[in-house]
Amino acid sequence: VVIFLLSGLGLKTEELAAALHAWPAAAYGVVAILFLTPLLALVPNHFTFLPPEFRLGFLLFCTLPTTINSGVALVNAAGGNVALALLLTVASNSLGVLTVPLYLSLLLQVSDVEINAGPLLLKLSLMIMLPLAIGKVARERSPCALALYKAHKQPLGHVSSALLCLIPWMKLSQSSAALRSLDAGQVVALLAVGFLIHLVFLAFNYGVTHYVLGMELSLKKAVVFMGSQKTLPMAMTVLSLLPS
Repeated sequence: VVIFLLSGLGLKTEELAAALHAWPAAAYGVVAILFLTPLLALVPNHFTFLPPEFRLGFLLFCTLPTTINSGVALVNAAGGNVALALLLTVASNSLGVLTVPLYLSLLLQVSDVEINAGPLLLKLSLMIMLPLAIGKVARERSPCALALYKAHKQPLGHVSSALLCLIPWMKLSQSSAALRSLDAGQVVALLAVGFLIHLVFLAFNYGVTHYVLGMELSLKKAVVFMGSQKTLPMAMTVLSLLPS
């Protein structure tokens, strides 16, 4: 909740408005993030050399929206269109609260795990959209909150990063017995499949933006970066809500 509250406080309306001028790139980015890259979720279930938990993890990974913080930072460092990256972040994560439960309710049935999309949607809305909205409203309506955020932007960024590190640490700790039971081959296979999926995302998005849509370079950088990675906070939130 705190991570998304801080994300809302840092969300600039003027940057999002500027990105709307590049609406064709934004439209493709949202489609790629929420509707094209999730198609790869159909593949990991056939990787029988991976433990079932890993296959379900990759399935979840593919269905998620783009990253919330690191993606924009990467686009900025690469000289890409930061406003477009922000727009893709907000749009995909807002819509992702709706699409992820739907995808999981359908795909997990294929994996013999049933999930009810309704309660998951409600919990994601309360844990992600509500704090994000509160942070954004506080930024726009409370000069005191905005001044406080600007004055302590770097420390608050460190707080968000630290909390983001704590979530997977807790999940890994809960699974420590299962992790210790893995052999080296399974770990290598996990890393190889993760690298391969990321490479497919990068290659596909670059091919479409460069050869099909012919995007201008800064827009292309934003779409390729944002469309080829997935969000950790929502992944951890969903995992915490799934059956054990």
